[in-house]
Amino acid sequence: MAKKYLKPQDIVVLARILTWDGERWTYEDLGASLQISASQAYYAVQRAEYSRLYDVERGRVRRGELQEFLVHGIRYAFAVQPGAPERGVPTAHSAPWAAGYLAASTGDDFVWPHPAGTHRGLSIDPLYKSVPDVVGEESTFYELLALVDVFRVGSRRERDVAEGVLADQLERPR
Repeated sequence: MAKKYLKPQDIVVLARILTWDGERWTYEDLGASLQISASQAYYAVQRAEYSRLYDVERGRVRRGELQEFLVHGIRYAFAVQPGAPERGVPTAHSAPWAAGYLAASTGDDFVWPHPAGTHRGLSIDPLYKSVPDVVGEESTFYELLALVDVFRVGSRRERDVAEGVLADQLERPR
């Protein structure tokens, strides 16, 4: 029997499903949108179900449970340490979503390293390697994954702000 522990890409898969809420999708659709195979998408959903973050019978992400995990657990389960400054896609409180919530400060911008990135900041590994390629600049999917990174690298104050934004995101129909 394969291990059923969550992997970081499972959170990416759940975020994609959330942005498709109410729409019919296949594992092929899910995989293609994330640059993973259909079987990887399938196993990600299975692990999420095992971890009680996805309800297969209803075909829905368990929003409350996911929120609890992101706010209180992702920081420890999928820890990240900022690396050297690089060019990339802004994430966490450096992403566009944060402009209306957090004051920008210099020197602590975070990016997912990417050769076509338009910003410079401390590099952090995305939850899955294809994230910088698949998020799209102003998409809800990008906003959600960048928001998740606040829980991985943000200060206590930033995480508190992000918690409120996340609650709004998870309550909002897509």
